[in-house]
Amino acid sequence: MYFCPTGDDQLLKSVSRPKGMMKLEVFEKTINDLSLMVNKYNSRPLQISLYKDGEPLLNKNLPKMLRSFLIIIFFTFSFSQICFSAGTGDSGSRSKADYYKKGADLIKAAKKLDEKGKTKKALKRYERAKKYLLRANKKNPNKPDTLNYLGYATRKLGDFENAEKYYLQGLQIDPKHIGINEYLGELYVKTNRINLAKERLEVLKGCKCEEYEELKELIEKN
Repeated sequence: MYFCPTGDDQLLKSVSRPKGMMKLEVFEKTINDLSLMVNKYNSRPLQISLYKDGEPLLNKNLPKMLRSFLIIIFFTFSFSQICFSAGTGDSGSRSKADYYKKGADLIKAAKKLDEKGKTKKALKRYERAKKYLLRANKKNPNKPDTLNYLGYATRKLGDFENAEKYYLQGLQIDPKHIGINEYLGELYVKTNRINLAKERLEVLKGCKCEEYEELKELIEKN
């Protein structure tokens, strides 16, 4: 939603933006329409920007607008970002990065590249993934899923010693973590410690999962 209290008339006309303060009635109708959209299509907006030259801070109805807005938020919406921005060209500041998700997505992409034999490209993804996961671990330390992927990326980059440390740290928090037990088992096979790999396999034995089957097959081949 774009309302400009100031600005060049010709520019406003070319982009079909009204000049002047947003009226309270228009604001409330817009919010209500969004509420109806959510209920009808089960689709939630990611961002709303009230934008340009200090608006809505210049609006005398700001307290009433905020009150109406917050009521709708609590009862209807679940925004990943709500943005009141000033300036031109961009729709507002972005939400803070989800470092874990970015790292996990990069690892998944790297795995696919590995499968296609594109090792160099995969390594670049693992390097980027590790940077994000280190940030995620710093922001929210001692999360087994983060430590699992951090260990995996580190192992793929050839640093088995530190990869093992990440895995073991994760197991201290969640000893039965399926991903960590499988990947740590793979690391032990890679470093010729088959007995330790079998210990990880034993932990996975009751999970009836593909991780167990994959690690078992890898151990049997060695």
